[in-house]
Amino acid sequence: MEIIIQSINYSGESATILFKPANEETVINLGVQVLPYTFNSSLLSPPKTVYGTYTILTEGEECPLILNVPLPTPTPTPTVTPTRTATPTPTVSPTPSSSANPCPTPTATPSRTPTRTPTPTVSVTVSPTPSITPTNTPTPSTTPVLEATKIYWGKFSGVTITSGDTTLLLSAYTNSVVETYVDLPASSSSDYGYIIIPTGITQPTQFRDSNAGCFGDNIPINNIGQVIIVDKNGFAITYNIYRTFFPFAGSVNVWMCT
Repeated sequence: MEIIIQSINYSGESATILFKPANEETVINLGVQVLPYTFNSSLLSPPKTVYGTYTILTEGEECPLILNVPLPTPTPTPTVTPTRTATPTPTVSPTPSSSANPCPTPTATPSRTPTRTPTPTVSVTVSPTPSITPTNTPTPSTTPVLEATKIYWGKFSGVTITSGDTTLLLSAYTNSVVETYVDLPASSSSDYGYIIIPTGITQPTQFRDSNAGCFGDNIPINNIGQVIIVDKNGFAITYNIYRTFFPFAGSVNVWMCT
C-alpha cells in the first residue's frame, strides 16, 4: 500500500515524518524526506497499513502538520442497467482528516493522495477532498501538543553528537537564549563543550566568558551542523549544534550574545 504526502506550500522542501499506524501504539520515524514523498508501507518489517496518523515537520518550522488517515468504511453502490451489463461495484472513499494543529496559526496544510492497489485491475484512492464523507468517524479524545522549547548544554567527548547522546547533557525549557548564559561544567578529562539550540528561536552570534553580559573573552565556538530530537510527545524538533573548537577540562560560563 502506498500514500503520497505532498504540499503546495512546502513542495521540494525537506520534512521529518513520523507515522503511528492505526490501532497501534508504536511510532515509526520515516526520517527526513523531500515533499512530495511516496510512502510504501509494505516495505516496512513487518508490513503495515498506510492508515494512521502522520506528523510532518518541515525544516525551519516549529509547528508540525498532523494528518489523520482513518480506516476506510466500505459503502456498496450497486448499478444495474436494463441489459444487465453492469455489476454492483463496492467503492471505498475514506476521508483523511487533519487533527487540530497544536500551533495557533498553521501556515500550510499538505495534500495527501494515498493509493492502495490490491490487484492490477482494482484500486482504492484516499483523497483529502472526496465526494462522500463517511459518518461515525471516531474523533480522538486528546490531541498531542508540541513540547515547550528546550535547550541542551554540557560536556561530551565526541567530535559530534547524536540525539541519543543529548541525554548525557543538561537541559532546560526556555523561549529565548540570547542575553542569557549556561555553565559548561568541569570534567575529569578534556571534553568538548556543547550548546544545542532549537532552530525555531533566535540564535546567538557570539559566545563570551561571562555570566552578566556580552563582555569578557570570546569563546571559540562553531556551529557544526544540526540534529533532530523527538520530544516526549513524539514531535521531531531540529536543533543547531554549537561546539567549542577544542576540548577542555575546566568549567566556563558562556554568555550568548546577539
